[in-house]
Amino acid sequence: MWNRLKQMAEAVCSYIASRPADTWLHILAGQLISFVLALFGIWCWVGFIGGVLIGIGKEVWDSRHSELHTPEWRDVLNTAIGAFMGALMAII
Repeated sequence: MWNRLKQMAEAVCSYIASRPADTWLHILAGQLISFVLALFGIWCWVGFIGGVLIGIGKEVWDSRHSELHTPEWRDVLNTAIGAFMGALMAII
């Protein structure tokens, strides 16, 4: 189990390292949101789901304000990756 978890963490770290600054911001935002929600929630999955939902909501907002922002599915993915990392941090 730990080897599989280590492989997953290495894959995520490799993905993050190859991304531009906007991706980092989405990952950090997802991580922070998830970590805070997980600390105040009963289970860490509450933080993960909250982080993902907030990421989806932000992209919906972007789609309705397309003159200011461009919605991208990758942003939702990056926020979800950050939310997963934040939930793991809350466990530890």
